[in-house]
Amino acid sequence: MPLNTPSKRSRSAGFTLIELLVVISIIGILIGLLLPVLGNIRKDTRKVTCASNMRQIGLAFEAFKIDNKELMPVARYMPPPLLSADTDPPLHVALEDQLPLDGNGINAVWKCPDDDLVFDLSGSSYDYISAVGGQRLSDFFLIRMGVFSESQMVISRDFDNASVDIEDQDEPLELPARHLRRNNLWGDGHVGVVNLDG
Repeated sequence: MPLNTPSKRSRSAGFTLIELLVVISIIGILIGLLLPVLGNIRKDTRKVTCASNMRQIGLAFEAFKIDNKELMPVARYMPPPLLSADTDPPLHVALEDQLPLDGNGINAVWKCPDDDLVFDLSGSSYDYISAVGGQRLSDFFLIRMGVFSESQMVISRDFDNASVDIEDQDEPLELPARHLRRNNLWGDGHVGVVNLDG
């Protein structure tokens, strides 16, 4: 065998440049296919976490009602510094016995995973239909009149897609819509999804 002829063994010992580029291309295509799936998994995880938070808040409402003759907690619509027509304590304070706050005055249950503004500002991502406060839900006038049943009435939801006044600020804070499908806590304690896109 001549000295300058490469053996078959040395030719197959490594990848050629073309083979390497093909492998890199295939890996790139696979990553391109997986990224949207991973993004959707992250979104679904946040939705499930939000629903879990709302269920825990619903259980806190039930525990509060058991301890208070079936009365709903008296609390304001949103915590300060967001302005509210009522001056009652925030819901996360009214339900502190049921959902204790840590040394910094927070509890992660009150944070929607998609919220990067309202929770940091006020300690809660969720609003409260404060008109039901201090009464039995069954005595609330819209339920008593038959307009809604308890299972049809939202009592808490993500606070977004709104313009809200802030204490000591001239301009309102514009909150973007974070969801097209929003978890809501209903009067009978179940958590359900409402489509916001029509």
